[in-house]
Amino acid sequence: MGDGAALLRSNTLYQTVGLTSTELGLQLQAERTQSSVAISSRILTSGIADQRARTDRAAEKFRAAAESTDSGSPELRTALNGVLSQIGRLATIRAGIDSGRDVRLEALTNYNRVLDSVFLLYDQLVAVPDLGIYRQAAAMQSMGNAREMIARENALISGALIDYRLTPREREAFGEYVATRRYLHARGLSALDTELGRPYRETFESTAFERFTSLERAIAGSQGDRLPVEAQRWKQTTNGVANWLDQLGVSSSNTLSQRARSIATGVIVRIVVAGGMGLVAVIASIVLSVRFGRRLAGELATLRSAALDLADVRLPSVVERLRRGEEVDVPAEVPPIKVGDSVEVGDVAHAFDSVRRTAVEAAVGQANLRHGVGQVFLNLARRKQNLLQRQLTLLDGMQRRATDPDSLDDLFRLDHLTTRMRRHAEGLIILSGAAPGRAWRNPVAAVDIVRAAIAEVEDYT
Repeated sequence: MGDGAALLRSNTLYQTVGLTSTELGLQLQAERTQSSVAISSRILTSGIADQRARTDRAAEKFRAAAESTDSGSPELRTALNGVLSQIGRLATIRAGIDSGRDVRLEALTNYNRVLDSVFLLYDQLVAVPDLGIYRQAAAMQSMGNAREMIARENALISGALIDYRLTPREREAFGEYVATRRYLHARGLSALDTELGRPYRETFESTAFERFTSLERAIAGSQGDRLPVEAQRWKQTTNGVANWLDQLGVSSSNTLSQRARSIATGVIVRIVVAGGMGLVAVIASIVLSVRFGRRLAGELATLRSAALDLADVRLPSVVERLRRGEEVDVPAEVPPIKVGDSVEVGDVAHAFDSVRRTAVEAAVGQANLRHGVGQVFLNLARRKQNLLQRQLTLLDGMQRRATDPDSLDDLFRLDHLTTRMRRHAEGLIILSGAAPGRAWRNPVAAVDIVRAAIAEVEDYT
């Protein structure tokens, strides 16, 4: 998506700022050449007025494009502001030419500064998300800058051909143009690949380009204010080389554009593939999440039902049965929970099974412990009851044989204590969960029940 956004941004800049700045640069070059001729001939023709009008229209289109474009980077905005600032100087540059205040080289230098800002803007427009394309575009930009140097040479010499004179400063400036042109051609040619560089190498090795470079050397190396005789062939030679370089630049740009379109197609394919795969992945993840969520929800519901059944039904039932003294089968009371194939929920269910089994086994163990303790108490109570019953029988016989009132009174008190001890033994038997064992077989009057109960209290008298 980042590469696609960069391509869209580059295409937007090309359709707005790029096209309008290119048209502005062409009109400025044409106006510069005509201005050079006008300064030399001291004649302002209608042609230069028409050219200035074309330049103004191109400047207005560029200004509108620059104001309506979201520049994005600070560097690009700085370059746009630089071009707009230089365009604002056109009125002053033209006034200096019309009034005769500026000499030829000064006027051409003013135009050169405006065009320098345009070429600085070109450097900021070369931004594509592919390093190979970027390098080739930068090399083509060097070739374009070299073509601007040829245009500056042509503008200067076109004015000088009016009177065949070239001042020392103008010759020095011409030499700088030539040196810069050679450097830019060499740098651009070294960076171009085989396909794009072959036409330029053939051009630089051609006879026409050799005649052009010979004229450059002749003019730059001439002495005095006069142009060399060879300069009369300047326009014919330079126009042919310039036209051929322009055609070569257009064809090379088309080749580079086709490569960029291929890369753009690749970026679009990657976006489509990534978006399609991402959409499939999202749909698959949603489907899997829904299915897994439903299955997990079902298993958790089963586990919840088992937990509630244990807490509300099984454990209370087991405790109640144990309280009644019934036998409890632990495996039957705690069957394993079946919750499905989920490993995590299965582990929780197994742990919960262990908790259930431990709880039931603990309840059964406590019941068995209480039953065992009760049996011990019951055994001891019955043995004690048996001894007390034998003691009461013995006391009953002693009471029958006693004749001394005091001894008989003591025997009655001992009999009463033994009776109370028998009642306590029967209480232990009842607490152990068994029947006391001593009961009437036939109906008994209520008064006898009350009398028997009174006989077993401490203050029975």
